[in-house]
Amino acid sequence: MFDDKLRQMPFLRVIIPVVSGIILGNDLLADHWFILPGILLVLSFLIYIHWNGWVEEYLWNRIFGGVIHILLFFTGILLGMKTIPGERPAQIRVGTVLQIPVSYDQYDEILLGRLSERDARGWSKFPGKFNAYLEKKESNLKIIPGSQILFYCSMAPVYPPVNPREFDRRKLYSTRGIYWSGSIGSYQYKVLDKNDLSLRIFAERLKWYLIQRMNQYAPEHSDLLQSLLLGYREQLEYDKRRMFVDSGAMHILAVSGLHVGIIYLFIHFCLGLFIKNRKILISIFPLPIIWIFALMTGLSPSATRASLMITLFVLSACKKRNTNPLNLISFSALILILFNPHVINEISFQLSFTAVTGIALLFRPVYHSLLTGIWILDRISGLVSISLSAQIFTLPLSILYFNQISHFFLLTNLFAIPLATLILYAGFFYFLLHPICFTGRILIRFLDICAGVLYKITVYISSLPYATTKDLYLRIVEVISLYVIILSCIEYIRKKSFWYIFVILFSLIFLLGMDCIDRYKQKRQNRFLVYSIYGSVVLDFINGYNHIVLIDGDGIPDTNRIRFKIKNFWLSSGLKEHDFITMKDTSGRLNQTVALHNVDFGNGSGTFIQFSDLRIGVISGLPEVNIDSVHRLQTDIVLIYDNNYFSIRDLIQLTCPEIVIIDRNTPGWLSVRWEEECIREKMKFWSVRDQGYFEYNLN
Repeated sequence: MFDDKLRQMPFLRVIIPVVSGIILGNDLLADHWFILPGILLVLSFLIYIHWNGWVEEYLWNRIFGGVIHILLFFTGILLGMKTIPGERPAQIRVGTVLQIPVSYDQYDEILLGRLSERDARGWSKFPGKFNAYLEKKESNLKIIPGSQILFYCSMAPVYPPVNPREFDRRKLYSTRGIYWSGSIGSYQYKVLDKNDLSLRIFAERLKWYLIQRMNQYAPEHSDLLQSLLLGYREQLEYDKRRMFVDSGAMHILAVSGLHVGIIYLFIHFCLGLFIKNRKILISIFPLPIIWIFALMTGLSPSATRASLMITLFVLSACKKRNTNPLNLISFSALILILFNPHVINEISFQLSFTAVTGIALLFRPVYHSLLTGIWILDRISGLVSISLSAQIFTLPLSILYFNQISHFFLLTNLFAIPLATLILYAGFFYFLLHPICFTGRILIRFLDICAGVLYKITVYISSLPYATTKDLYLRIVEVISLYVIILSCIEYIRKKSFWYIFVILFSLIFLLGMDCIDRYKQKRQNRFLVYSIYGSVVLDFINGYNHIVLIDGDGIPDTNRIRFKIKNFWLSSGLKEHDFITMKDTSGRLNQTVALHNVDFGNGSGTFIQFSDLRIGVISGLPEVNIDSVHRLQTDIVLIYDNNYFSIRDLIQLTCPEIVIIDRNTPGWLSVRWEEECIREKMKFWSVRDQGYFEYNLN
């Protein structure tokens, strides 16, 4: 029976091995030359045994199917493998602005593509995109999507994470084809008069134009309207985003299947009022309109995915084919993966397809169980059913990426979805009628009021007691186990087979076992870490579930930025939240395992820390005296950070360390010089700038 169901979903059978191969290929570099010969060898062997008739016919189909899945898996590996380019030295280059620039006080952040550079042979193109920070000039230049920029600078690769469990910006950027990042001074670039247009750039320019028209009326909630109607969230304040996340309404701010579906149903309903007995025409006519809407959003990935899926569902319904929705979902995902194999790493891609899968599997049974026969209650039941179906399937991914659960998402969606629908309808008429000044002004005022009401509702719900459970943490294997439990529960309800009860119990036992192992390890952990944080020296002393974070640096450290970089590691280690303690302002015993003492050297300073049996020195400058006449300090680890040079030999004579750590905030030239001196003195060293965070395990 299971095989019969899979035969009805051929694209699901195709996409599973392909995606599995891409996931494995993401961790491989493109120099694994053996993959393609391996595929050819398997294919040749298959043809050879079939030609010689070595296998009975009844076994041939199964062997052939298995080999095809292996070939698809290897194909996925080939698609997933990537080349990580190195740094490109300073050179004259030309690039096209691909997206709307994000403006800050001193610079603009732009994305350059269609890159060319000049060498001895002339101009040559090279693949990839460059995320550039463009210093503003005194003359207010107009940089829009499609503008060509001539620039001269080096292009540094996007580096991998340098702290434990830190967000992998390189992986995200490589998914989008962005391989380099860097700054361009005001004297290093020129905006050319030429424009480079393609369909995607035209769509981005259309979105820029609509944003400018909307800003002419200066609505109070323009950032919310731009996000709701056009999917442009760059101007949305962090606090507003946080409110929508906490209330469970963040999906409304991303133009996705909800928005595209609302527009499709609105056009379908309006046509149904005037056109009778032409069901196919009524179903197909809204499709170009939703693709125009996707164009207005700059062909954003989420809007494109939603438009593609709705198009496939409608065309399938018009042909009166009883197509399995999971097969159509798999087909649309496969199309997007073939265009960009690394799109599976996008969080929005994963959330979008898991939400649609949840709706396809759960909406009807949940909705039918809630039907009352009363029109208004049935409409509410429909909203609840869609929200609940999508939330159940996106819950494991939400915990994985956002580390929290919103408890009142159903209550939020009861108000937010109707308001978002009203905003989309009014926005549709605004974009049609905005050239008429009087009409545009009335509609933008109405949109601003609706956006304000929506914001106040999310603020109120997010401020309710127990609105969220935060600081949750899941690993990939635990996410997979949760999906096994969800799917097994669905199948048990349908088939009443105790086999699924066994699977559920086994998965729960596995999760509990993983949790027990984690708690045992966390209770015994005893570690010292030096993080790589620009602008601050950050030390972490971990003992069991407790830890102390010591910081030092110029000015007031940005603790929110430090938390953002390290929070995932703290959650994975089961650590309790702790306040930051400034080293220079503190002295004495901090807890049972950590004590520190500050010393003023005159020309510098030192903080000496005792952590269990580990002796640590944090040195910024050495005393201006003869080192031989100073009492030597016995340390195990010495961390040095300064803008002024002092001798490593003198440091060794003063502190007698086993290893020297050179902090991230040491200037590059000084870090290289100290590394060379450590090599000459045969002293172990660790450069946080070059090697990332340092960890010492006391167990």
